[in-house]
Amino acid sequence: MVRDTWEKFNNAPVSLFDPDSLMPAAVEIAFETEVIIYDALFLALADSFQTVVVTADERSLLKRTRNTAYERLAVHLSDVEELLRELAEDRAEPGEQT
Repeated sequence: MVRDTWEKFNNAPVSLFDPDSLMPAAVEIAFETEVIIYDALFLALADSFQTVVVTADERSLLKRTRNTAYERLAVHLSDVEELLRELAEDRAEPGEQT
């Protein structure tokens, strides 16, 4: 049963990342923002792929990254619709409406 479950998971569109490769950037983020290393790993991963972390955590992650170089990496869940609209506009052909 475990092997079957692993095979299904392994065939799913999921990417796994080694946290060791992200750790230097994550430690820097954690020291500069005082977020926990767990959150800093997600921010480091987002930074490496030029994307964002979507979170509902206003009290910690968003608050601690505010007014830092990492603020652009964290987006509140309530702002996802606006983010998706901006992405669609950025990807639209010139003159094409979204």
